[in-house]
Amino acid sequence: MSVYCNDGFTLVEPLVRAVTGRSYAKFHVAGVAQPQAFMGAQASGGAFTTPTDMGTFLRVFLNGGTVGGVRTLRPSSVAAMGVDQTVGTFDPAPAGAMAYGLGWDTVAEPGLGAVGITAWAKSGIVPQYRAQVVVAPEAGLGVVVMGTTGAGFDPLAIAQRVLLRALAETGRIPSFPEPLPPVAAHVAPVPDGLLGSISGEYASYKGILRVRPEENGSLTLLTFDGRDFKPTTTGLLYRSDGWFTSDALPLASFRLVEGDGAPYLAQRSPFGSKHYLDQWAAVQRVRGARPELSPAWSARTRSCSWRARTPGSRSPHRRSFRGSSSPCRRTAIAMRSNLPGATSRRG
Repeated sequence: MSVYCNDGFTLVEPLVRAVTGRSYAKFHVAGVAQPQAFMGAQASGGAFTTPTDMGTFLRVFLNGGTVGGVRTLRPSSVAAMGVDQTVGTFDPAPAGAMAYGLGWDTVAEPGLGAVGITAWAKSGIVPQYRAQVVVAPEAGLGVVVMGTTGAGFDPLAIAQRVLLRALAETGRIPSFPEPLPPVAAHVAPVPDGLLGSISGEYASYKGILRVRPEENGSLTLLTFDGRDFKPTTTGLLYRSDGWFTSDALPLASFRLVEGDGAPYLAQRSPFGSKHYLDQWAAVQRVRGARPELSPAWSARTRSCSWRARTPGSRSPHRRSFRGSSSPCRRTAIAMRSNLPGATSRRG
């Protein structure tokens, strides 16, 4: 499934039982995990293991499906895992970091791809903890990075640098790549009609964005905060590379793309070791005119009410708030503990 979910793994469990007659856990331990090689691995909604065991696991992909003289996968299965599953699918702005393989976040890891090396990558994240594995089968290299979050910890950048240094020291690439210089492409005339085409409101699961052309030909991006649109990025100028970029952030760019007849705003930025750029479709245009709300509903958008029970009352009473004093925003309310039925609630 070319979506970010665990449904594929969920479907494997009943499939394994139907084909083998064994539970997924028993089948995995007996035929895949090889407990003698992966003593530190555990699974529960994901894989929890040690760097040593994960390094052993990566050798499966470097050795065509074997590790320690024991075959875990057929060479054809390893090769199938490295096939880009997004080819031929809907993707208005193909991202190197999301060229999904079978079990891999990407089989075209852009940091290694920038120097001509094919690599597969998979990240992992839980609260306060992050991990990254990158394997370059043709180069015979792999790396595992694990650690706690904070203090600028970026496991992808570390993994890329380790592999790039190894490639440079062994002569497989001319030199270790340096971060991109913070220089934008030259300003160019805006194509006729582009400002009008890109203007409007866009949305994604992260929120709503408005693109506003200015009189000087630049673009301003405004983010909806629940009440109003507030400027977040200004001074985006059209450049000779076809992207809108500001002088303040010369490596962060935007452009209009289309997919299946729908407009999207693509974004491009440096990632990892910062020696390359990657793009993705950030937001989709919201189409159609917005119907006007009735006066009653318009009033409700600016107010909220809370129900609370006071000592001695038989039913809750309602208290309404309007305007800037409204507690409708995320607010913590603590009630006195000596009141009957008192609780603390975060809204």
